[in-house]
Amino acid sequence: MPACFQLFKIGSTEPSKFVDIDNEMCAHFNVTPHETNYYLGWYDIIGFKLAIGHTWEKILTDLGEYNDEELIAVTKWLMEHYTPNAWYERRGFATDRGSQ
Repeated sequence: MPACFQLFKIGSTEPSKFVDIDNEMCAHFNVTPHETNYYLGWYDIIGFKLAIGHTWEKILTDLGEYNDEELIAVTKWLMEHYTPNAWYERRGFATDRGSQ
């Protein structure tokens, strides 16, 4: 059963492309985007947590337990610029969890 998520730039009704989000993020943090990997693995870590229904606050709490200051900064940046939408799909059905 896949867990899925999208990020909407605050004020937008269209989901953003993850690569565009990563490029904006890299510009903000003054790093060169990697050709194949997202900055600090944010999609795999933060994105996964969003997909399974975690809130921004829960993600910050989890990252705080590991003292991961870089991913905390990324999460805060995402919080300031994007609204998540998460859902899961099973055998042809999709269940929307709504925005967080």
